[in-house]
Amino acid sequence: MNTTRIGRGTLAAAAICLATSALAGCGTRGATAPETSGSPSAASSSTPTDTPTESPSASPADPDRGALDVAGLAQGATPGVAHATLTYTGTLATGGTIHGTDGSTTPLPAGSLTQFAALGDGWVADVVDPDTGEEMVFVLKADGSHGTPYAVEGGLAVSHGGNVVAWTGVDGTVYTAHAETDEILTMPKVPQGAGTYRTVGVTSEDCKEGRSSDAGCTVYVNSGGKVYAVTSHGIVDQLPKMLAATTSEGPLLGGMYSVSEDPAGSCSRMLQGWRKTLWRTCDHTLDVIAPDAAHLVGLPAYLDGFGPKTLAILSMEDGSVVRSWSGTARSATYFDQVWEDDAHLLVRTFQGRRWAVVRVGVDGSLEYAVAPVKADSLESPWLLETR
Repeated sequence: MNTTRIGRGTLAAAAICLATSALAGCGTRGATAPETSGSPSAASSSTPTDTPTESPSASPADPDRGALDVAGLAQGATPGVAHATLTYTGTLATGGTIHGTDGSTTPLPAGSLTQFAALGDGWVADVVDPDTGEEMVFVLKADGSHGTPYAVEGGLAVSHGGNVVAWTGVDGTVYTAHAETDEILTMPKVPQGAGTYRTVGVTSEDCKEGRSSDAGCTVYVNSGGKVYAVTSHGIVDQLPKMLAATTSEGPLLGGMYSVSEDPAGSCSRMLQGWRKTLWRTCDHTLDVIAPDAAHLVGLPAYLDGFGPKTLAILSMEDGSVVRSWSGTARSATYFDQVWEDDAHLLVRTFQGRRWAVVRVGVDGSLEYAVAPVKADSLESPWLLETR
């Protein structure tokens, strides 16, 4: 493993972009699969249980779990996060329904859903017009009603506690929606002409200056091979020595600081407070951080193709590998990775022309959260909530 420890601190169908393209804001969440014909159809499934099931083969001593093969897994509990079912016209997603974990349903606006996040009793949905390619953010009430959408670039970011959802307008203006107060605040702009935007993270639960002990917030935005820290104080800083932020949770921020085409790869660092480097790695692209900040997902160091086929769970302490699954001809491709709780990750998988939602345990266990659905095309029937 090529990981350098520097210090200690308190500890979502997708087409993966090239690592160099990721600097402009692409990522594994919220993209759409290559277009083919057909539509998904249901396959038989087992009855869900109430709790995640531990694999009897999981061994804490051995991080290598072999190939990421999700065929024939046991059926576990239904997902502990919301999901959206998508509807298609031909090969284009044209709407759908959000299903809350409490059994509630919210109709989506017309278009291709790329991300969605909870906001109090409602939702924030990032939708692309399949005809024009324009990206819009809708703030939805529980019944699906909404006001005028925002023209945006680069998806959604959610605070650690889920009270704030952020996005970036096409002119670089950063917006933060607050669940507790039902308000949307306007923050400073990312510099114009910097390139395509990607909103990555929100540092606290209140972006209103002087209203709470949070003392405002910072929103991280990628643009044109640079990372900007947009603060509610009215200040916009460019982060030094970072090309693209890839994950954020509270004071923790991970991202790439170098990218190579030949040989293909990248190097990343984990920061605390965006100034202190905790550790570096050239083995993985840093992805979603667990709620307790003890672990995070490690994607391949170079992202290319339909989706990643290797998966790692890393220690936040030093970036070392806790569990890993290799990529082979029979491996699953996965998307929409989201932490269900401190010990379980949910991923949307595609293997053997079947879509499923798989629960991945930090202990190495694998089980179905949603049983496989046969697909005659590459269009996914679901999307998992962004948290």
